[in-house]
Amino acid sequence: MNAGFIQATPSKENEEHGSDIDGTSKNTEEEESENRHSNEKHKTNDSENGEVEDDDEWAPIHAIPDSSFIALARRLNSADFVSSVAPWIIEKRIEGSFNHAVILANGSTKVVIKVPIVATEKRWQAPHAQIMRSAAHTMTYIKSKLPHFPVPGVILCDTSFENEINAPFVAETFMSGKAAWDIWYEKDEDGLHDYNTADFPSEEREKWRTTFLQSLAKTMAQLHSLEFDQIGMMQFKDNDPTKPTILPYHGWHEREDAAARVYFDRDVCTTAAEYYAAQLREKCFPKEQPKFKALLIIMESIFQSKPFNISKKHDDDEKETFTFLHEDLALQNILCSDTGEVTGIIDWDRSSTVPRCVGFSNVPILLQEDWSDDYVVCQNYIHSPWTLNKYRKVYADSMIEACGPDSDAKYTKISHIYGVIQNMLFGDHGEFLIRVESLVEKLLVEIPELRRVDIEPFLEVVGAEDGWEEAELVLREGIPRVLDYRNF
Repeated sequence: MNAGFIQATPSKENEEHGSDIDGTSKNTEEEESENRHSNEKHKTNDSENGEVEDDDEWAPIHAIPDSSFIALARRLNSADFVSSVAPWIIEKRIEGSFNHAVILANGSTKVVIKVPIVATEKRWQAPHAQIMRSAAHTMTYIKSKLPHFPVPGVILCDTSFENEINAPFVAETFMSGKAAWDIWYEKDEDGLHDYNTADFPSEEREKWRTTFLQSLAKTMAQLHSLEFDQIGMMQFKDNDPTKPTILPYHGWHEREDAAARVYFDRDVCTTAAEYYAAQLREKCFPKEQPKFKALLIIMESIFQSKPFNISKKHDDDEKETFTFLHEDLALQNILCSDTGEVTGIIDWDRSSTVPRCVGFSNVPILLQEDWSDDYVVCQNYIHSPWTLNKYRKVYADSMIEACGPDSDAKYTKISHIYGVIQNMLFGDHGEFLIRVESLVEKLLVEIPELRRVDIEPFLEVVGAEDGWEEAELVLREGIPRVLDYRNF
């Protein structure tokens, strides 16, 4: 019954936090706009009092009766989590991209039970169990090392089907606050987030945004004290929180049907160069085409440049070290107060240790918008480049204030570029070449010698059989200059 048991200090946060519970409840129309600038597609069936709109993918999870969740919640008493003798009630059943979440209350205490969309005997695979355990272990580790860091406490993680709900689940403490996009955006006349006015906030909302960015930077800066000697996913040896180990990264490439998702793993790495070179080797470049041969030259130049080719806290360190990356630091996964103070960071699925330049000090996804592959000013955008620069400076200044200028905060001011490069290489295979071309187009404009070059014919000539030695030299010298945080 207690497979994968983890106990953590219960959260004292028990207030309702609006429409978003553990990052799982979203409005579909809002998601479409939000996800133009996010890494994953989301769909939502919101519900009240356990009533959920059925569909084929979610049907087996919807079929789990409320009484089974209540029976499971009663068992939490044995973990010394609940002191109240009041009966458990279900406040809400909701779902997001990959998890069905059940919010239960017992007097003043609330708990969230998350069940993955693939938590059926036909769909469940060992890699997803590994991903779920790793997320639970990561949150538990952070909470044990940083008691004041606003991460959910893990009460119980069970990757088996031998439990009250006959499905794998994670039970977490409830986090108070509202989803950060309620702070960031105005509402239109229909009560939806108004992306059209995002660049023209009221004076009050601008103050909330500034508070939010400063608070988020200082919150994430707490992770600077956690460092590791390998790249991969965290898991406790023998399920013992005092024995954290780094194991291979497990992830998936999403497909339209969640049951058809493609799982993969990546070996543990001990150097940044090894980490990026191994992933680049897996990518398919049609080298017989000159354009793609040139793109490969550029990709190699990027990952052979600092800071991607080495990950040291200080230049004179003997060994490389690595830090945590939250895989999806988007507005829906950040909870805050009515005035923008961060109260929770949720959804740690697929979090991992990574090279320092793409770790905790990176700006949130919102501030990477202008380097995303579908960003077009005046057509498909939320914020203008100058507005994003203003907010990035607020975030970077706050990160430096919290960590110091010689820390990983030195990367923050250029981390919107680092983050897009990371997502390009490690995102879904199906979109890789699209992202490469978009990145290269933006990157080459930053090299002074290439600002008036027509990119397409330039790449064709560089990648031709005879090549273009002088142009290739400009690339190999110019790209490191663009990526050097000291020049930004």
